[in-house]
Amino acid sequence: MQRPLSIAAITLMMAVSIVENLAEAKKQPQSWTATVTARLLNVRGGPGKNYDILDTLKRGEQIEVYEQAGRWIRLLRQDEAWVYRTFIRLPKDFMAPLFTPAQNAFLEWAAKTGSLQEISIDGDGKVSVILVSTMYEEPRRVNEIAHQIACAYRDRLKTGTPTLVTVWSEHGPAAGWVMQARCP
Repeated sequence: MQRPLSIAAITLMMAVSIVENLAEAKKQPQSWTATVTARLLNVRGGPGKNYDILDTLKRGEQIEVYEQAGRWIRLLRQDEAWVYRTFIRLPKDFMAPLFTPAQNAFLEWAAKTGSLQEISIDGDGKVSVILVSTMYEEPRRVNEIAHQIACAYRDRLKTGTPTLVTVWSEHGPAAGWVMQARCP
């Protein structure tokens, strides 16, 4: 003969279930909805043209994305799936919530300088930038911009540790870095 479960046992089972569901929800990365802008867009098995094409998306399709590696954006799918950033429209706040308010303020400041095409905060006092193409014409100016960004990051975030800025080629990280500057 089976005994009915007590209220305490049912409550305990429900609490365990809720905790398990919350733990599972925390494993899901934050994602953003992007729109495909190319007529046809290849989905690749990694962040680069050398990866296999897994799928093709059509203009107007909505996709969930959550990570960026250079100019490649990762799709929120069970498999490893990436698309080239140029061919999708990302929301204005893409990746912004992953930063602290101080980092977001720094990024807004950096965008207003007019010198940058791309910027990313790699963590541990490391910042990567790709400059607007005309900025590469004067190596001295590239060094000044890199040093200015390094010191602005350190000062605005009050890190108290040295900040390293890597300036990548205007063709992206695959083409190598141009220079590095550290503050202090």
